[in-house]
Amino acid sequence: MPSAPWIAGETIQVGNYRHALFRGLENVFFQHRAGMLSERAWQGYANVIRAQLEGSAEMETWWRENDVIYDPEFREAVAALAGQAPAQQ
Repeated sequence: MPSAPWIAGETIQVGNYRHALFRGLENVFFQHRAGMLSERAWQGYANVIRAQLEGSAEMETWWRENDVIYDPEFREAVAALAGQAPAQQ
């Protein structure tokens, strides 16, 4: 939960943003795995994942609480990028 004194609607908006961000990144991850996205392009997205998780304790907490809704392969990739062990299902 965010530490800022947000109202309930703002908290929902932030949660929805985070979900949309990581769902989009998951899609990009699978496009890369399927050969539809170059390694160079993927590295740009990988940098976004690192920056999101390393730049915000709130985002890292959100990810740890919600990663189970994403594909296990994507969770493993995110964990490796963030230097974490993936959560168990």
